[in-house]
Amino acid sequence: MSAMKAVRIALVVVALALIFVAFYFFKPPLNYFAVTGLSTIIVWSAVFAWFKRRRWVGITVGGLLQLAIQQITYHAWLADK
Repeated sequence: MSAMKAVRIALVVVALALIFVAFYFFKPPLNYFAVTGLSTIIVWSAVFAWFKRRRWVGITVGGLLQLAIQQITYHAWLADK
């Protein structure tokens, strides 16, 4: 098994564990989950289409944009509580 494949498998395992822990402790409402889920699909699809040559720029822009969307959604959800 190559080192890159081992790293990918480790990242998937860590991501799944974080998702499980987040849902166990956080229990997000459907609105929050829907906004963050749909925005993730839209942002990352668009980022990889727009930044074909400079992937690292696209990953950086996508990460920052996704973080901003998540924070806005989270604070809107807190305001409703």
